[in-house]
Amino acid sequence: MSYLSAVMKNLKVEEVTKTESTETKEQVNRQDNVDHVEEVLESKPKEVLESKPKENKKVLKNKNAFRRKKSSKQSKKGSKKPKDPNYMKVLSKVQESFLLKVLPDEKTNEKILTNKQYMVNWSTPVYIDITEDIVETFEDKEYKFQKSRILGSRYFQNMVKELYQTKFGDVNVSFNWNKNYPDSYTIRVRD
Repeated sequence: MSYLSAVMKNLKVEEVTKTESTETKEQVNRQDNVDHVEEVLESKPKEVLESKPKENKKVLKNKNAFRRKKSSKQSKKGSKKPKDPNYMKVLSKVQESFLLKVLPDEKTNEKILTNKQYMVNWSTPVYIDITEDIVETFEDKEYKFQKSRILGSRYFQNMVKELYQTKFGDVNVSFNWNKNYPDSYTIRVRD
């Protein structure tokens, strides 16, 4: 009798080893095995034979910290604040006005042009002060924008890159914020 057939018929390991030790596999007849299994099954109480339903199911914990628990639709509706329809209009105005302030001054402008013309592998920094917030009023409502957050957004960085490339030609523009100097942001213009 094979171990797999014994497991399929709910036999104990000791009973399987006894039958295999006394008789070899060649001598065992299939009918004898079936009779032996039936005897074992009849000797066991019915409670053991019946499969017990699993009452104590373990609830698996969510090990992925980035997954959030799903909540009901009512709690989502209650937690959201109503959006201001004018916010995007004001933000686009602020970005356009701040885009002009990001351009380098005359001295840095000339330095970039001469480096581009006469040097190889040059780099020129443009420092931007971000200490003050931008305050814009629109329809009697005051909006505050942080310069560091505007400079950190990819959308605004792409706008600045396009502006610098139209003004200076083929240049590489990178944005850096130094934690040692938290009140300034650096735009590095390279060849």
